[in-house]
Amino acid sequence: MCMFYYRITNDPINELKFKELFSINNCTVGYGFFIQTLYFIYMFEITKDNLKKSEIKKEYNELSKKLNYPIFSESFLTDYFK
Repeated sequence: MCMFYYRITNDPINELKFKELFSINNCTVGYGFFIQTLYFIYMFEITKDNLKKSEIKKEYNELSKKLNYPIFSESFLTDYFK
């Protein structure tokens, strides 16, 4: 969540610091899919390469279908930081 906060507050130094500290592999198993979904949202925002964005969107959509939470729509992914 620190990456999200510093992204929204336009603090790239701290955003990068927490991005480098974060590892999806260190997350609690029980929350893994949920955290991974949030991570896809963040990565979609910072990725500039359209092919990579497309891959992230595909993985996000597959995971959101598994989770079956209505909030994790495609527009949630694409518009979160707007």
